[in-house]
Amino acid sequence: MVNVTALAVAVTAALLFATPLSAQGKSAEEQQQEADFLRASGVCQASVKSGARGRMPGRTTFKAQADADGTVNTLGTDHARFEYERCMSQQGHPLRPR
Repeated sequence: MVNVTALAVAVTAALLFATPLSAQGKSAEEQQQEADFLRASGVCQASVKSGARGRMPGRTTFKAQADADGTVNTLGTDHARFEYERCMSQQGHPLRPR
């Protein structure tokens, strides 16, 4: 005879561990918005880096750390940050002022 309670606990645990923590409790729409935001951040970061490379060879330091909740930390020149924020707006994800 199968212990139904133990089986239910095992299935629940398997589902919890199979689902990333960031996705738990979020609708498919929220997950898609987060994925779109992170994709846009990557596109914009690459755009800023390639643009800086053309203007200032050897001085391409720009980094952006984007979290799915919409928080972004940047490291770079004021101009690089401006270009990143402008690109994010063009991608449909305007950043809030700090």
